[in-house]
Amino acid sequence: MVSGRHINLTPVVIDTYFKYKLMRIFHISDAHFGNERPAFAWHPLKNAFNDYRDVFAQDDTYFVVSGDITLKGNIDGYKQAQNFFKEVWLDNGGGRDRFIACPGNHDICDNKFDAFDTFVSEMRRDNLLNFEKSSTNFVDFEKVTFLSINSADHRDREYGFIDLAEMQRKLEIEKLTRSAKKQRIAVVHHNIFGIHKSDSSAIRNSLALVALLDEHKFNVILHGHQHSQTVVALGSNQIKLFAGRSLNFSSPGLINGLSELIYDNGSWNRISRVLSSDNSATQQLKFKYLET
Repeated sequence: MVSGRHINLTPVVIDTYFKYKLMRIFHISDAHFGNERPAFAWHPLKNAFNDYRDVFAQDDTYFVVSGDITLKGNIDGYKQAQNFFKEVWLDNGGGRDRFIACPGNHDICDNKFDAFDTFVSEMRRDNLLNFEKSSTNFVDFEKVTFLSINSADHRDREYGFIDLAEMQRKLEIEKLTRSAKKQRIAVVHHNIFGIHKSDSSAIRNSLALVALLDEHKFNVILHGHQHSQTVVALGSNQIKLFAGRSLNFSSPGLINGLSELIYDNGSWNRISRVLSSDNSATQQLKFKYLET
C-alpha cells in the first residue's frame, strides 16, 4: 500500500519549470505566528518570498497552508498571520481565491475555530473554508479541486481524527458534478502515519481516510504537523503524499522552508526549498533549493 520515492531535480530543470505556465502549489505549514522566539524575524522572512512575485501572479499557482497558523491557540497570532500573508501572497499578485488553508491543533482557540475562520475569510473574502460549522470543505477551480479537512475537529490537541461520515456525505454529493480531468488535492494538518517512536499524534483513523480518498480518485495529500518532509505513494491510485516542514519554528534537528509542487506531464513533483541566510551584514534570507 505504501511505497517511498525520492525525487531529484537539478537546478537546470528547476529553472526550466519557471519558463512555462504549469500548475504549481506552494505548500506552507506550521508557521506558528504568535511565537515569541521564531526561527527568523518576520521582515526578512517576508522578503524571502519576493523572488516568487511573478509566479504567484499566475492563475494556475496556489498557496496552501496546512494548519497551525498560530501557536497554542493564541488569537493574536492571527493578526500577525493576516499581515504576513497579505504582504507575501496578496501584495505579490496572488489571488484571494487561490489561498487555501486548513486548521491545525494549535488553531483551536477557546475550544472553537472562529478565529481561524475569520482569518481565512478575511484572506479569501468568502466563507467557503468555514471549520466551526463543517469539518471538510471544497474549493473548486477549472483544473483542480481542493478538499480542506479539519483533523482537529474533535477539539483534542493531542492527536488527529477525521469525521469520515461527514466527509463521505460531501464526497458523494460532489461526485455528481465531478470532472475526471481535474486534479484532486486533499489538505489536512496531522500526519497520516507516525513519524518517530513516541509519535502518538498521527491521525487515528488514517487508513480509513486514505481508503476514502483513494475511492474518490484523489491525486495528492498535503499535510504538516511534524515539521518534517515525507514523500510516499498510497492506495490503488498511488496518491502522492507530501508532508511539509515548518515555515518558521525552531525545532532541534529540523530546518524551516517550503515546498513547491509542480504538475507537469500528468505527474506531481516536489521541489524542496529551505530557508537560509547569507553572510551579508543584513543576513538576507532566501529559499534555497535542497536536493532530496
